[in-house]
Amino acid sequence: MNTEPLSPQALNPSVPRDLETICLKCLEKDPAKRYGTAQELAEELTRFLNDEPIHARPVSRAERMWRWCRRKPALAASIVLALVLLLALGVGGPLAAVRINGERLRAEGEALRARRNAYASDMLLTQQALAENRLGRAVQLLDKQRPQNHSEADLRGWEWRYYWQQTKGEERFILGRHGTNGVTGVGVLPDGKTAWSAG
Repeated sequence: MNTEPLSPQALNPSVPRDLETICLKCLEKDPAKRYGTAQELAEELTRFLNDEPIHARPVSRAERMWRWCRRKPALAASIVLALVLLLALGVGGPLAAVRINGERLRAEGEALRARRNAYASDMLLTQQALAENRLGRAVQLLDKQRPQNHSEADLRGWEWRYYWQQTKGEERFILGRHGTNGVTGVGVLPDGKTAWSAG
């Protein structure tokens, strides 16, 4: 009567902590500390059997969450999987976008570098063509360096304009181009103002 009741875990270490708490509350010497009715005890045992938190021992939020996960493993696994996917998208999405953008910029940089190399090569070939008085070839090389559309960077510098002026010579205009067979005849009309070509 004067000694405290023996803990169930002392007799059997495999007894769950909540069941031990319920048993010790039933054995309390002070009636106010025991379960008031058999119904309260039955409800507490039902909570224990359903792996829900018992009223006799408050539990932390983490333990409450762990018990809920043990009671509903499929739902808990679905929620955890959804959270992992959201985390992966939240972290992986921007990382993937940065990497893709970096690869795109690298590819654009390589393409621009290749275009600059081609430009430098064409300017050297233009200089050689002008030195050999091959104006048609120089014009071809210069025309290649015109931007193909508005989004393409214009790489032409002062040297392009300088060579372009050198291709002009003394003429006032260039006659139109002819097909693959070339020009078959040229002439000037008797008025002296009109030139013609045929191909």
